[in-house]
Amino acid sequence: MVTTTFDAGIGVAAALHLAAAVPAVEALPDPAHGLATADHLEADIVVDPPRPSDGTLALPEQPGLGVDLDTMRLGRAATGPWIEVGG
Repeated sequence: MVTTTFDAGIGVAAALHLAAAVPAVEALPDPAHGLATADHLEADIVVDPPRPSDGTLALPEQPGLGVDLDTMRLGRAATGPWIEVGG
């Protein structure tokens, strides 16, 4: 599984669940890339995001996606700051 953007912890958790649910992913010699990008973000919207250990990411075991959202950070991320990109 390859992601194409920096993923916050919630995106990483969702990608981990998808990878675990697709049998063909296990058959690949090197099945996952790009899932450990959250450390490049200033702040994550997840309280305790999945972190790599020994080159792997463990599937969260809690209900749902297995992560808890930080509502304060989520509120800040949802409201700004606005950045104009050329066009």
